[in-house]
Amino acid sequence: EDGTALGHDREVVRAAVREDGTALEYASSELRADKSIVMDAVRTGATGAWPGAWLGLASEALRGDSEVVLAAGTRYVARALSYATDAVKEDRAVVLVAVRMDGMALRYAAGSIKGDREVVLEAVRQSGQALQYATGSLRADRAVAFEAVRQDGDALRWAGAVIKADKDVALAAVRKEGRTLEFVAEALQADREVVLAAVDQAQARAQATFRSTLALIASAGATGTVLSASATLRAHLRQVLLYARDRLFEDDAFVLAAHEHAKAIWTTPANDLQDMRERLRLLKELV
Repeated sequence: EDGTALGHDREVVRAAVREDGTALEYASSELRADKSIVMDAVRTGATGAWPGAWLGLASEALRGDSEVVLAAGTRYVARALSYATDAVKEDRAVVLVAVRMDGMALRYAAGSIKGDREVVLEAVRQSGQALQYATGSLRADRAVAFEAVRQDGDALRWAGAVIKADKDVALAAVRKEGRTLEFVAEALQADREVVLAAVDQAQARAQATFRSTLALIASAGATGTVLSASATLRAHLRQVLLYARDRLFEDDAFVLAAHEHAKAIWTTPANDLQDMRERLRLLKELV
């Protein structure tokens, strides 16, 4: 369908897509094959969708044009690549540029590209979560996994079992995101150094979260109930301790160190080491 008469008017369509890329839907088939108009559409803000999605309305020739695909830019290149032709998705040079803009563009690359170590390394350096789209062999590649968790600790969830049992990788992950303790190997969930690193990160994140919440409320001039600093800390620490193995709570050095991180939660000091131990266990088991 070529749509209304306005859909055939080049200048009307150009003005429309520069305002809202979704207007390409109403352009004639001839104008959907016009490179400059389609490039304007994929670059432009759209109502209810990402601009890159409107590449799907372009002619097949333009969906196979790497310049058009990459015109979507850093924010939208992944979506644009999803509408590109197979030839573009198989083009290593194009995908390499795309993942450097948005690592998650790896999702739409051809299978052979997802097994290309250099491309995957570039993708996970930009977005650790891109690891989930790499081939199994690369998700089990220590260097690739290291780059992914350094960018996003949570990316450890996509790594191979051997990587999750690698203490150095696990430490890098939990130092970036304490909750990643959920995904490390069971033996490391009972490792004092790994769990305390996760606890330390959780405490820091809780403090940052509380401060940013207060700042946001103050800047907006809003009023209302704010989760207290101790409640924020409790929530963050529990997300870590939930995955710490029970036998670790018998380790006195761990109990002393973890309790020190959590002391702001309680209004009274602990009576002794056993009291600290029970408090931490209660925090772990709290629903």
